[in-house]
Amino acid sequence: MAAIPAPAWQLYGQALRPISGRTGRQNTRCEASHAGNSREKLRRDYEAYLRNERGLSEKTICKLWYLIVRFLKFRFGDDMGDLSKITPINIAGFMQNYIRERNPIGSRPPPRNCGGFFQFLFRAGKTKNNLSLGIPA
Repeated sequence: MAAIPAPAWQLYGQALRPISGRTGRQNTRCEASHAGNSREKLRRDYEAYLRNERGLSEKTICKLWYLIVRFLKFRFGDDMGDLSKITPINIAGFMQNYIRERNPIGSRPPPRNCGGFFQFLFRAGKTKNNLSLGIPA
């Protein structure tokens, strides 16, 4: 008998919260960030990009945003910094930290799916260089 997976909002704690849809099924939606209006605007723009241009589901969007919030906190702390100041060294440091964070052996795979975020930042004109090119596929 297979185990029933936990809802996404339980897996990610406060990053997600349950909401009820019209059908009565339980859905998930990203909760508002606490880092201010600029991070909230970035979240809305990035989610719209993922929905409209990439056609991703709400669950996938929330998982990606959770990863991006972790990167932004790693780079800028709780404040929203200047996105044009992100460097490939910051990305490499985040990936190294992400791998070592919960598994000191380092068998955890690096977060490759944050490359789409850096491509989004480049297309939106928030960074001068396309930082997604430095992330292994």
